[in-house]
Amino acid sequence: MRTLFVLILLGLACPGRSDEIPPHILNLARIEHLMTAELKRQFNYTCLETIDRYRALPGGKIKPFDRIRVLVAIVDGRELYSWPGAKSFDDRKLDTMVTGGFLSDGEFSAMSHNIFMGRSAEIHFAGPETEGSRNLLRYDFHIPQMMSGWTVKSRGASGVVGAIGSFWVDAGTLDLVRLHFAAEDLPPFSQDKRIEETADYGRVRIGDADALLPLAVELESELFDGSRFRNRATFTGCRQYTAESKISFTDEDAPANAPALPGSVDEGALPGGLSIPLRLDLPIDSQHAAVGDEIRAVVTKAVRFGDQVLLPRGALVKGVIRRLDRHSGNLPYFEVGLEFNEAEYGTHHAALFGKPDDMTPFSGYHRTAIGYATGPPEKLSPGVGYFYVEGESIRIPKGLGFSLQTESARPR
Repeated sequence: MRTLFVLILLGLACPGRSDEIPPHILNLARIEHLMTAELKRQFNYTCLETIDRYRALPGGKIKPFDRIRVLVAIVDGRELYSWPGAKSFDDRKLDTMVTGGFLSDGEFSAMSHNIFMGRSAEIHFAGPETEGSRNLLRYDFHIPQMMSGWTVKSRGASGVVGAIGSFWVDAGTLDLVRLHFAAEDLPPFSQDKRIEETADYGRVRIGDADALLPLAVELESELFDGSRFRNRATFTGCRQYTAESKISFTDEDAPANAPALPGSVDEGALPGGLSIPLRLDLPIDSQHAAVGDEIRAVVTKAVRFGDQVLLPRGALVKGVIRRLDRHSGNLPYFEVGLEFNEAEYGTHHAALFGKPDDMTPFSGYHRTAIGYATGPPEKLSPGVGYFYVEGESIRIPKGLGFSLQTESARPR
């Protein structure tokens, strides 16, 4: 492929010889040149990513599973995540923030680099196509397993797979419109029979430039037992990420000592061993809520440490929905996970870590597993309170009472 690319460039440099080169090969050279320049531009930007996840049990119809909302930032080539409303990004992987279900960390980005910059793909022109009023050019490609760098994880193991797929460009501008690829040579340990990914691209204004970015991504997987999974992610509200934005990186070598008792609530983290009585400030409705949405609760009685009032009555405690999984069957239900991580009143702020507990019973509520669930949710996250609620859709009421039992530090 590299030799062909050089020959094409020589043809472009010699107008007398360019007529001898088929137009689709000349276009391919231009596409690779444009995409290489686009991928090297290194925009720093952030978007709201909304992921709708679906799944089907063996022999069943595919149904909604949950919805996730996260902020994603691309900074100096690194992919960072945070919950919407958080004060900073960190370098956690998405699958450590969202537990359970089927996830992908954006193979389409690495794949586009491999196709257009890595020179490891065999590319062939597949012909012109029309989508509505738009004229497109389609190219098919294949990347051998030993050159792809695409890693699939399953059952705690990982292996490199090959890729076969297609990409479409606008016939006029040669901008990338869509990228589709499927895995081949899946490792023997993998439960996956099929993995496919499709990304749709478009121009987005970032700062003073128009960047070519993925606007929507769909990921599909089918297991050998007939189970199917589908994720549809959309990226909205994309904007430039400036140097003034706060970013925090997790240092795995940093000591995990418990923080000292704060002299006032905004000087650090609340100590462990506290029981904070709370009531939910806003309802949680499964028809509108998503994993990653902010939740709030109000302190119903002053919280003391000795003679010191750490949180007065009426203080606000904030957190996020960490799980809102829909399960179908004879007894439909939701697995719910709530996490609270910050307290504030007036101008005072404090981090906190603890698990919601002692929830006041409400319609459909179960503290332990129900229906087809045989145990606690998989991949439990520290500091998250899990419970179950019956129903095709659920509403956790405003004013729901519960307590938060704080611990001294978040485990690493």
